[in-house]
Amino acid sequence: CVCVCDCRANTEPKTNSPFQDEVVRALIKTFNLSRDLDQVENMKSVVDSVFVLFDHDGDGTVDKHEFLKPGDGLADTIIASLQFQR
Repeated sequence: CVCVCDCRANTEPKTNSPFQDEVVRALIKTFNLSRDLDQVENMKSVVDSVFVLFDHDGDGTVDKHEFLKPGDGLADTIIASLQFQR
């Protein structure tokens, strides 16, 4: 049980905010990365690095309005990136 708990804890996103954790979790599921710990860590690092770019009011978080900002929000950026990769 200890091994299972430790492994699960290592794949759970732990970032600066619950919302950021949800974004990481969604991307890990979208790209089916949960079995590759290096990819999970890489995804957490990438999201952590880019989150500041979408924090338009500088309060240290990305809120709903910043996430959904048309053309310049995190949601549109993720969608554009996914379409580019296809």
